[in-house]
Amino acid sequence: MDARQRIWNKTYIHQMRRFLYIAFILFLTSCSDHLADKPVVYTDEIVNGFSVRYDANMEPAHKELMFRILNSMVFVEGDCFLMGENSERAADGPAHYVRVSDYYISNMELSYKDLRVLSVYSYLSWYEWQSFIEILKEMTGLDFDLPTEAQWEFAAKGGKYSKGYIYAGSDNIDEVRCDTYPCESDCVANELGLMNMSGGLSEWCKDFYKPYEPFYSVDPCVKGGQYAVVRGGSYESY
Repeated sequence: MDARQRIWNKTYIHQMRRFLYIAFILFLTSCSDHLADKPVVYTDEIVNGFSVRYDANMEPAHKELMFRILNSMVFVEGDCFLMGENSERAADGPAHYVRVSDYYISNMELSYKDLRVLSVYSYLSWYEWQSFIEILKEMTGLDFDLPTEAQWEFAAKGGKYSKGYIYAGSDNIDEVRCDTYPCESDCVANELGLMNMSGGLSEWCKDFYKPYEPFYSVDPCVKGGQYAVVRGGSYESY
């Protein structure tokens, strides 16, 4: 193939890409015009104490997941607690006092199947979770978010009802940790009724990683950094 032929082929491919792009834009515009003719009908409903406003024509699978997530929410009354510990692992300390405000947290983990209901992902990075959360916000009109690391640890310890267990709900790791995911055995919930805080899958937190400082703080959250915080045990590791 000579140079002229290669140039012609590049030009042809470029034109085809441009044609397909224009066709795609026209298709989207056509769909948008069609959808614009159908006004959204909203339904107002109280679910687990939350006032929810959602599309009455929402897909059944989306609605089922939305209701399940809302019904899984557990109220956590804020308080002051000792976060972290002084141990041989530098990242665990220093122990320091933190106060968290009231919040809600889910008593269950979402499964891969749940994620695929609203997303093409079977595993979500921290940034992909932000998109997932935005979908939940749009679906419900509620202010969903990942828990901060302080919220996660306070909830894992049982909140104001903490009995001082080593793990989330027990001093025996085998009572609160599954060897498979989803969990195929009956694990013990912690004092707030939360499952798999020491097992199942590890969870993303809202914060980015930063070494603890030995100061009292209120609702701390590190909003920028290189690595997002992951907490909790996993079925793959202790």
